[in-house]
Amino acid sequence: MKKIERQLMILKPTGGFSSCKNGIALRLHELGSTSTSAELSDACLKGDVYTAYLFLHSGEYSPAGQVTDGTLDATLPDIALSDIAGAALVRMDKQRPLFCLLSTGMDWTDTIARFLITHTPQTQEYPREPELSKPDPLPNTAQQLPPAPPTAPPPRIIHNEQSACDTCPHVQKQHPIDPFPAVFPGSKWVKISYPGPTGWWHYISGTIYKQGRTAKVLGVPGEYGMAPPIWLEGFGTYLRSAAGDARGYWLMFQDAETGEVMGMDLSPHGG
Repeated sequence: MKKIERQLMILKPTGGFSSCKNGIALRLHELGSTSTSAELSDACLKGDVYTAYLFLHSGEYSPAGQVTDGTLDATLPDIALSDIAGAALVRMDKQRPLFCLLSTGMDWTDTIARFLITHTPQTQEYPREPELSKPDPLPNTAQQLPPAPPTAPPPRIIHNEQSACDTCPHVQKQHPIDPFPAVFPGSKWVKISYPGPTGWWHYISGTIYKQGRTAKVLGVPGEYGMAPPIWLEGFGTYLRSAAGDARGYWLMFQDAETGEVMGMDLSPHGG
């Protein structure tokens, strides 16, 4: 008899979400080589409606169903248990996604940022990139295609959800920049540009060294305000950019070793 594989994920609260302080258990069961069931039940989740998402090792993510009355019981016929890297519960707050609980043992920095950019309508807080000239047509033979960039594009959503880049005619582009040379000397940054429904958008990713600490940083272009937009939870610092790609960026810092979101004791406007 074939052994049935099971996995238990502990989801921990994030971003000031005070309920379920001790976390909740998400039980995953293998139903076949390409199917999985997901179950959880906890009284602290009652009163709100959450959407459960499973995040895969490939960078894709898939909704696993709604958590209603504190309970989730879903069958996922197209997801293998071995493909699942992490899970999260997301709540819509004023029509924008708010991550409430995250599984442990996964680097969430890039994953959450790309999820928010994909699911959040673009407003004045996200300046649109100028239209770029169309790239030269790609060669017809697969052998002539250039290698894929080292940074993966925003993940493709499966189970009938579709990301902004699934149907666009261009591919993601990236190049190194130095947006904050006076604040983070010696740091390394890259600008990731990708086509959206109304033009080219971008975000930045970097590694900084400050006060003997190494941190990963993610930045979303926007305008300065007393507080970040509500959909940019965790992006608590605003710095003006010296690179000319945007007026400034809302930044989120994450400890390179522990993965925890951290503050860098910077003024909101970057001095």
